[in-house]
Amino acid sequence: MHKFISPFIQRKQKRITKKVVLTTEKGKQSCFSLHLLVAKYFIPNPNNYSHVLAKDDDYTNCDVANLYWSPTRLSGHFCSECGATIKTSDTLCRLCKKKLQRRKEFENIALDTLSPENRDIISMYLNGDSYEKIGQKYGYSREMIHHFIKRANLNVPVSTKSSSLERCSCELCGCPTSGERLCSTCQKRLSREQEFNRLDLTDPQLPYSDFAKLYMTGSSMTAIARELHVSRERAYVILEKIRKYYKQKYTEDLSCSN
Repeated sequence: MHKFISPFIQRKQKRITKKVVLTTEKGKQSCFSLHLLVAKYFIPNPNNYSHVLAKDDDYTNCDVANLYWSPTRLSGHFCSECGATIKTSDTLCRLCKKKLQRRKEFENIALDTLSPENRDIISMYLNGDSYEKIGQKYGYSREMIHHFIKRANLNVPVSTKSSSLERCSCELCGCPTSGERLCSTCQKRLSREQEFNRLDLTDPQLPYSDFAKLYMTGSSMTAIARELHVSRERAYVILEKIRKYYKQKYTEDLSCSN
């Protein structure tokens, strides 16, 4: 027969755990970690793992839902909502954080008043899907989905004629827009053409010509960085070098013409 002593806190190797002392009738005492006892008798271990870890890294929290068996001593962090492994000590993963934030945005909005298509779009948004993924499914641009979500979040009718999305097209490329004349890509392209109106992409002395060609098409810096296998920070450094070269060459050409 064992005598159960109230658990006490013990610090060991920067880990704070609860300990209990069990005493037999003969007076022999044994000290055990409380979280190990809880896991041994209340948590299944079908894979015969030898280590018990805490999801929140708090080993004084010996709740069954907080403990799990692990093959290694390395402590992992798990999302309390979906159970996914996360690298930080947060209780929610990135996707669940996004879902929670979006649900709070629409908690006071009645989705039943929307059309079936718009209701499905909002449902995908609340499930954490990106604007690009939603737009690909329903044939809208990313800007159009963002425009709709923003107006729906403010509880403003998307259209004065109907509650459905309006399909407008860019005057230059024909892709769907959210009621504007030009899509964001064409707007970027025209703005960059004005900035580098005298830039010759075939110039052999032009530094980073591949970058310049992609930049002049209106591609985003993220897309360009992904295409050239560089970071966004490196892409901005390259852009500044191209601007410096363009400024110097334009100044030289202007001085020669005078």
